[in-house]
Amino acid sequence: MVYPDVDQRPDVSFSYRRVLIRWERLRLVYNVLMLVVAIGTAAWVLAPPGTYTGGPFLKYFAYRAVQANILFCAGPAVDLAVSWLGLRSRVVTGVLFGCGTVVSIFLTHLSVTFYIMMLND
Repeated sequence: MVYPDVDQRPDVSFSYRRVLIRWERLRLVYNVLMLVVAIGTAAWVLAPPGTYTGGPFLKYFAYRAVQANILFCAGPAVDLAVSWLGLRSRVVTGVLFGCGTVVSIFLTHLSVTFYIMMLND
């Protein structure tokens, strides 16, 4: 779209910035939740001694944390796409964050459980 006059272009930079800042704040909450779920699951599954301090577990944990944060980026991307459609609200952000976090908690629980089960075999 070509805008002949600079004043006719929509000012969307503030809303994008606001959405991204909101999601970066939510990333902190997300990472703390994933850490609590991972450690809680490992304790619940009764991991063998030395599991938490061993190099393989720490590598596995770091690898999965990077994966989770990459997948977290889907939330802001969808939120921005929805805001382009005109649905700009905290409710949209909350629903996206809530649904994504529930799925992530489930996957984190499964991932840690299966990893510890592999160690026990």
